Amino acid sequence: MSKRSTLQRKQLSFHYNHDSGSVTIRLGFNFFAIAVGICLAIFFAELATRIWWRISNSTTISHKGHELYNDPREFWGGKNIQCPKRIYDTYLGYYDLPNSDGPNFHINSAGFRDSREISKKPDEDEIRVFFTGGSVAWGIGASSQEKSLGPELEKLLASVNPGKRVRVVNAAIPGYCITQERILLENRILDYHPDIVLMITGWNDINYSYMGVDTLEIQDMSTWRGKIDGYVRTSDGAIIPPIPVYGDFLFKTYYLFSRGLWKFRVGERWNHEWTYASKPLPLPMDRFEEIARRNLEIIRALARLKGIHVIVALQPIIYATNKPLSPYEQQIVQDDNPPGRAGIMKNYCQHLHDIMKTISNTEDMRFVSLLHVFDGQSAPIFGDEVHLPDRGYSMLASYLAPLIESEINKVNYSQDKSLTDRFP
Repeated sequence: MSKRSTLQRKQLSFHYNHDSGSVTIRLGFNFFAIAVGICLAIFFAELATRIWWRISNSTTISHKGHELYNDPREFWGGKNIQCPKRIYDTYLGYYDLPNSDGPNFHINSAGFRDSREISKKPDEDEIRVFFTGGSVAWGIGASSQEKSLGPELEKLLASVNPGKRVRVVNAAIPGYCITQERILLENRILDYHPDIVLMITGWNDINYSYMGVDTLEIQDMSTWRGKIDGYVRTSDGAIIPPIPVYGDFLFKTYYLFSRGLWKFRVGERWNHEWTYASKPLPLPMDRFEEIARRNLEIIRALARLKGIHVIVALQPIIYATNKPLSPYEQQIVQDDNPPGRAGIMKNYCQHLHDIMKTISNTEDMRFVSLLHVFDGQSAPIFGDEVHLPDRGYSMLASYLAPLIESEINKVNYSQDKSLTDRFP
């Protein structure tokens, strides 16, 4: 074999030297071109994904931002508004991670959404109001913690109680149902000696019942224990993120590959059966009523035993409101899926309303329906089926403040109409 042919074999095995022939140079150039091509493909795929995402969502985002908020920049999907991370709790299923912060919230060491630390023993002149509930009570939709229900309520109550220190504490947790609120009251809130407990609740019980969940048997409805095992997740509970628009490229590549492989292996037929055929039927109405009745009766007994005044408030729900719906709100109802769901939810809502009203008609516990708080308001209020923007929380605070004040003063609100004149 000639010296030249030996050299060429070395060239093909990537032994580079300045005497390299055209074959080696051509291979080197091709590998470089492939690398550049991959980088450009990733770049343009990223660019196309971002453009597609913005175009496909631009109408909804712009519409929602301009309708629900006075300043579109406050739109709750237009900036990085999050819920806190979660920790697993034996009795409650999950709980907000203490001492955690986000762009629009602070969770104190007790796990409450409050920028202040709260001692278990109140001051002598202090009036303590705790409120519970799910994501609406927690304040999802408010552009900042200051615009959520707690600070709004506290300002109104403080203005008519100049000689007292009124403290309103947000003890709500996104996703909680009445069962968890009852356990939260028993296991945690009582330690802080509340004067008044306000429950802004209803939707999660209705929604879980529609999904076939018995909340007396299952408290960790979102299976947080499995998701928290070894790490914590944000409150959307997603195991994998949605369309990978942000974040690191390697993770997105892995995500897309995994999704594609899953579809290839599982097949659409199995996915269809898993998604629809195996879905549990809605909870029977008699069981739904028993769960609500049992929880509320225990809470009523606790209120009487501990000398606490409890206000049970059925939260606003778009399916049960009489407000004139804006175009965006009309779209929420029209997009209801699957067909007939809205009617089932409304039926659950009416039954829950009646149970709450019956059980809460005592001296220690009272009922208020917030279903029609927004009636007559032509401006859009609902961001989805239940969540609210800043002005929705402001309206709720204005409506609830006189009711809470009536409990503070130990008067019957229905006989003291002057209270409504004391609030803006």
